[in-house]
Amino acid sequence: MIDLRRYERWLLDAHASLRERGVWSAAFTDSLLSPLAAQADVMFVLSADSVGPFDSHVGTLALFDLLVANAAERLREIATERLQQVEAAWAAGGSLTEQ
Repeated sequence: MIDLRRYERWLLDAHASLRERGVWSAAFTDSLLSPLAAQADVMFVLSADSVGPFDSHVGTLALFDLLVANAAERLREIATERLQQVEAAWAAGGSLTEQ
């Protein structure tokens, strides 16, 4: 779950509901003191600083890219099969446009 700076009640409630059901979770947040981080199995601290008035998700995307690349490397055979199934479903449903 991702929550930066102004921690949103709906997200914290949804996370608590998942935790009550025994669902494993990872928190991506801006502080060790985040209420989301306190309840997650693992947490990652991200910088949300920006030159503008809005939070930046550059750090979030960079971390996700690293995690996905690592998972793809570890699960290469399974991931390849699953991606082929997803591509086939997209093709069958006409979800993608021709280039």
